[in-house]
Amino acid sequence: MSDGIKNYYDDYLHRSRWLTEGARQRRAAWFETLQLEDKSSLLFRFEILVKGAVSMGNIRNFPGAATHEEIDEHNFSIELTMLLQAVEDIIDIGEQLLTHTTMLAYPIDALSDFYADDFLRAEHLERCLQQDTPEKSLHLLIGTLHLVRTLGEQTLQKETVSHRDYIAVHTVLFKEVMRSSHFNMLTLFEFRPQYDEILRHQVLLTLSSIEHEAAQRITAISLLTIFRLMNYFDVTARWDITQRTGTLYALLCLIHSDGNQFSQFLAHDTAPWLASDFGETFEQLTPEGLAETFDELNLQFQELKSLRELLESTGNQLDLELRKTFGQQLPTIAELKQPDAVLEAVQSSCNSLQSFLQNAAVLLVQEFNVSVQGDDLFEDFTSDVTRSERLRRDIWMFRQILKAFVAKTRGTESVRDRWIGLNTFKFVKTFVAYFRSMGYQLLRYSDYERFDKFMALVDRLRDGDVLEVQRLSSVVEECEAFYQFLEKMFDVVSLRKELHDVPFDTRDAAKTLKLFIT
Repeated sequence: MSDGIKNYYDDYLHRSRWLTEGARQRRAAWFETLQLEDKSSLLFRFEILVKGAVSMGNIRNFPGAATHEEIDEHNFSIELTMLLQAVEDIIDIGEQLLTHTTMLAYPIDALSDFYADDFLRAEHLERCLQQDTPEKSLHLLIGTLHLVRTLGEQTLQKETVSHRDYIAVHTVLFKEVMRSSHFNMLTLFEFRPQYDEILRHQVLLTLSSIEHEAAQRITAISLLTIFRLMNYFDVTARWDITQRTGTLYALLCLIHSDGNQFSQFLAHDTAPWLASDFGETFEQLTPEGLAETFDELNLQFQELKSLRELLESTGNQLDLELRKTFGQQLPTIAELKQPDAVLEAVQSSCNSLQSFLQNAAVLLVQEFNVSVQGDDLFEDFTSDVTRSERLRRDIWMFRQILKAFVAKTRGTESVRDRWIGLNTFKFVKTFVAYFRSMGYQLLRYSDYERFDKFMALVDRLRDGDVLEVQRLSSVVEECEAFYQFLEKMFDVVSLRKELHDVPFDTRDAAKTLKLFIT
């Protein structure tokens, strides 16, 4: 690590943004005393299931979630059953973490003594609510989950469970997790050294080489989050459908929730962070200092610009991949009558998202160390067929966007209505950014020159340029020429050895494109 630059990887891993320093130390000491086999995995599953159960409170996190208009008419008995199944697994795992500890009665038990007077009941409850140690904090959380289970079971006796009923039960869980002194994982970018350490030497070496503070901070957050999400997939993909299905859907809701937050961070928050940090450096320079360091600043600007484009594009595509997975591929809870089909769809979707995140991690590391290859980081790195399939799909999508843009500007009536209300060229620019980060990187080196020429044209354009007829005409001509190039490229990619027996799924590509333009 360069002198004067904080080690943000170590900071995010070991210094909680939510836990007090005392709580962090007590938690670390408690973990060391646990005499359990594979305790890191056990604690990880406990905490992600707690977070997953909380994410089930937002109905939009479920695959194929009901629209706002449908909620009032929807019977939430299945969702509540799912929540209670997840709670049951959380209790089971949590009580394993407490097996070596003698604890007080759970709060609900302390209050159930019919003959105890109010003073004694209050004294019992006060002692149960103390959270000055991890053991007591965990004990209180598990006790509250017993209460959630009881309330939920009673609510399920109703003929119809309304959204209000469902949220009422869920809120008890949500509030207790929020007030947990040692096991609240709901803060964004909250990592734990017990299971979030990145065990890849090339990744840690790359992070230590980043000299720009904001770049190192954002890259550390991004890589920690990517590896955390991939660990979610590992747990989800290994899930046995004969176990509690509600726990599986808690994991899926968690992936959707954390994935959405991460995609928004990449696409919208990283640029201001990078710009602000660079701007502060620039503003502190005197005119003489600026002249002396101009070349160095210009190089730093280009490096930060490249990083920003990669992060924004990765965030945009992650959003697209999540919408595709949760809007089209994963079965809704109403489709659970075919458990084998559910498991197959979940495993296929997890593998696809895992492949995307592996590639994103490799591209991010390569931004600072071009010598690192995918196989250096992952033994099961994205197969050639997976990458080529995504590249072929992206080329097809890009062609459709260019075709519609050209048709609109040429005045084709049949297409014009389809694109009404859209600034189509902004749309093309957005897709170019998306394609650069994921599809562009997969091309053979011989293809780069033609892509570079088109992307440079798009990058030079400003919003007002498309209003100038002469300028627009030259843009359209270039788009037409590039469309022809993409047609040939599509055929070339389709002839790759790994795609020899893999037909192109036009329908699936069209459904993905629809997600992109909505």
